[in-house]
Amino acid sequence: IAFYTPLLAASEYFIANMDSKEVLHSRLYAAGIHALTTRIYGKVREYWADKWHTDPSSSWQKKLLIDSSISVLFQLPLYTTILYASGASPEEITTALPSGLLIGLTLGRGFGYFLDTWRSWLGGRPTFK
Repeated sequence: IAFYTPLLAASEYFIANMDSKEVLHSRLYAAGIHALTTRIYGKVREYWADKWHTDPSSSWQKKLLIDSSISVLFQLPLYTTILYASGASPEEITTALPSGLLIGLTLGRGFGYFLDTWRSWLGGRPTFK
């Protein structure tokens, strides 16, 4: 929630031209959905890393590939649902999705690092850190 909310809100407002009410609704829906799916995302990310034999000693490129791909594969269907539920028009959705895809691809590793940092702080086992 803390990592992507400002980026996607800006993208929805400035790039997809969603109105402020739609952006507020999308971010509130996203907060609820992500609160419910965060643990699942972490487990899927661990599975994905194990499937591709990626661990803390792997290259940064391999970690980037794993984090970016799982971010897109997991988050894009959720993001589509969030946009639809928030009242975005088909045109706004088709504009926001590529922007969200680009954000997920480019910041997937940053998000993975963010997750691993929080896991460490909370006594969990980081996937890559």
